Amino acid sequence: MLDHIVKLSTTVGADHHLAGIPHAKIKHFAAEAKALDAAELKNFAPPKRYVLVLSMIHRARVQARDDLADMFIKRMNHIHRRGKDELERLRTRYRQKTSTWWRPWPMSSRCWKPNRLTPKQAAPSAPC
Repeated sequence: MLDHIVKLSTTVGADHHLAGIPHAKIKHFAAEAKALDAAELKNFAPPKRYVLVLSMIHRARVQARDDLADMFIKRMNHIHRRGKDELERLRTRYRQKTSTWWRPWPMSSRCWKPNRLTPKQAAPSAPC
């Protein structure tokens, strides 16, 4: 895909040839050039023929860049989706591990009574 974009860019160069032509007109010229064959294009005067061919090359470049961007977005979405799935798998695994760690805590939490004693009343090493 990148080779195709480079080839199209080196064929014509920058888009300065079509600088004064509105985008909608370029799209129309490109569609017209795509519908014609080489023999029919030869019937046009050289300036019109060059504009038609340049418009078609310009549209091909735009389409190639759009396709490349779509491929990149799809690839990033795939990587993101795999990452989310892996994160969920790890959360589930560690949730199970954590739940087994916290099972003994409800018994020992009876010893700790928050907000019942003031700091002066609480003994630093008082057993349960």
